Amino acid sequence: LTPIAKHGKGKVKEAAGEALNLLSSVDAKAKAAAEPAATPIPIGARTRVAMFSARFDGGPIEKKFRQVFSILRDHQYDVLMVAADAGESFGDLTTQYLGRLKREEGTMLAVCTKNYGEMTESAYSAHKELKFALDYEKFVKVLPLKVEETYPPEPAGGPQHKYDKDFLAQSYILSVFKPCVVYLDCQGKSEREIAAEIANYLQKYPADT
Repeated sequence: LTPIAKHGKGKVKEAAGEALNLLSSVDAKAKAAAEPAATPIPIGARTRVAMFSARFDGGPIEKKFRQVFSILRDHQYDVLMVAADAGESFGDLTTQYLGRLKREEGTMLAVCTKNYGEMTESAYSAHKELKFALDYEKFVKVLPLKVEETYPPEPAGGPQHKYDKDFLAQSYILSVFKPCVVYLDCQGKSEREIAAEIANYLQKYPADT
């Protein structure tokens, strides 16, 4: 109320406005102090290559991890993710990226939805990427990203399945996501928080110089 007293009689309306502005300023500063600082992400210029492997269905999980990908790229991480509009070049890009993972001993970032790794008609699916990781497990590390309660993934299969009569996808899941493989729990986290945790993991593996 100090501003009201300062202006004296006849200027109550002006003083009230000044007081409200003062209170708004104090409230804004209090809110800013209460908000947590943005999750820090270290610069990744000297880390090894990593590739996102996921079921590209255009859904919310894919959209979220494309944002995670962008955040990591903005912080100079050498991360790869086939563009949604890659079209006919999708297969070539996938093959190129997998080749880099093997040559440079990088990390496959597996976005583990329940159906991750399911066999499909595509020759360049997450199933093929999973098989690649197993074939070259001496060179390629896998970081499972848990995004749903179901983990490890449980891709469909069985006699009624069009492409996987023998539950081959589930067998690959068990071979790659062994009990000793630690996953990164992404449930309930923002894109930036997930990017920060992936960045901290990738910092453990500097690129050869």
